[in-house]
Amino acid sequence: MFTYPQIADYRINPMNQNLQTPVPCRALSSAGLTRNGHPRKRKPLTPEQRQKKRARDAEYSRKNKDRKSAYQKAYYGKNKIEALLFQNAYYIKNKAAVKANTRKYYRENKAESLEYQRQYRIANRAAISARQKVYAKENPDIISRNGRLRYIRKKGVAIGNTGTIAGWERFWRKQKRVSCYWCGLRVAGKKAHMDHIIALAKGGSHSIENLCISCSNCNQRKNAKTLEQWNASLAQPVLL
Repeated sequence: MFTYPQIADYRINPMNQNLQTPVPCRALSSAGLTRNGHPRKRKPLTPEQRQKKRARDAEYSRKNKDRKSAYQKAYYGKNKIEALLFQNAYYIKNKAAVKANTRKYYRENKAESLEYQRQYRIANRAAISARQKVYAKENPDIISRNGRLRYIRKKGVAIGNTGTIAGWERFWRKQKRVSCYWCGLRVAGKKAHMDHIIALAKGGSHSIENLCISCSNCNQRKNAKTLEQWNASLAQPVLL
């Protein structure tokens, strides 16, 4: 009596049409192929299925935290370059989502994050110091700007759009010569100062409307004077 082959257990190898080398269906399925050797087309998950999968993954990660961490460290050690390239590409593609998730995690785990940062600084103090020195040497303008902002925030002064201010400062810093707003002296852009028209101590804001380019002499002489006091000392008063 004729019987059909046990198709539930074996199929012909799709890469080698040789009846003598059958391949188990289970192997084809795990390779993402149908029993005829064609790529399997999976239906996309519904929102409900996707949510359930995320919940299962989160529960697994919680129960197997140490095991998963050990596996990731071992994989990273063997595939460091590939892992870094993947992380960089993923960050570029999902920059906004990554930042949002990072902020959310920090808010929900602030104490743990601060403790981790503290322990990392203690364990890598020398390396961190070396990186900071190199960065400060290569980016003096950024270091100066960040220090200025820290000082201004401590004083509780109103701050405008920092991106606009940074772009304006970068522009005139690159110029060979710029004019002092107060005396008109032409100075090198790298040596010029950023000055507040109304001093911060007198209620001025750190905004693009209250900033000007000044030579070092005028900036130091003006200090925290009011406009009336400062104009009285100038040969050609401004902003009367």
